[in-house]
Amino acid sequence: MHAWWRHSLSSPISDSRWAARDLLVVIGDNARAADSYLAEWPTGTYADVHLADMVLDPPLGHTPGDRFGHDLDAWLFGPVPLARLNAAIATASRNRLGAEDIALLTSARNQHLNELKVRKR
Repeated sequence: MHAWWRHSLSSPISDSRWAARDLLVVIGDNARAADSYLAEWPTGTYADVHLADMVLDPPLGHTPGDRFGHDLDAWLFGPVPLARLNAAIATASRNRLGAEDIALLTSARNQHLNELKVRKR
């Protein structure tokens, strides 16, 4: 399962059979913990686009009340995704990202920041 995870996140979403959020639902449905998969989130442009896609459209079917949902929620709205999104935006032109991917990364970062503000209230 881990090899499938790494392979999918190292491929463009359009070329991958599964987006990160879809894989995480399968992982959670099979009673596997999310934290080991999230901890090995690969680096790279494709992984960053998968991350942005997941921030904008989180996995369904699990709530922060169950273990899987709690692990996912804690990671997704923790410091790692925000740092990765900021770095991806800063290096977007160097990595030759298209305007659509840059807009996706920027939108995800903004949604992430808004969610953090709501949670601090």
